[in-house]
Amino acid sequence: MCPFQTLRQKQNEERMMHYYMKAKIFAVVLVLLAAGCHYRSPFPEEEFIRVVTAGDIDTASAMLDKHPALVHARHGGGFPSPLRAAVEKNHVKLTAMLLDRGAVANERIGDGPQPILLA
Repeated sequence: MCPFQTLRQKQNEERMMHYYMKAKIFAVVLVLLAAGCHYRSPFPEEEFIRVVTAGDIDTASAMLDKHPALVHARHGGGFPSPLRAAVEKNHVKLTAMLLDRGAVANERIGDGPQPILLA
């Protein structure tokens, strides 16, 4: 057998094993979600911004009590700052809480407008 055929055959077997494992993992994730498990981000900043975007003031307050620096949370992937997320979603009480806890109203992050201009 030609060495190139052996290499190609090995690559095909590895690719098939990769897809097989991906399918198995996907099946496990579906079972867990169906059983009521919830996804929790490994990044507290991302989780905090999601909580603020949803308008959950109680959870946001509890997270800030535990980690006060989250008021200045930054996370890539198109996430706005917590204050900007609260302002964009018109969460007035949450916006006030973030400002009371030290969020900067005129801080520019990325290409978007400052939160104070959105209010």
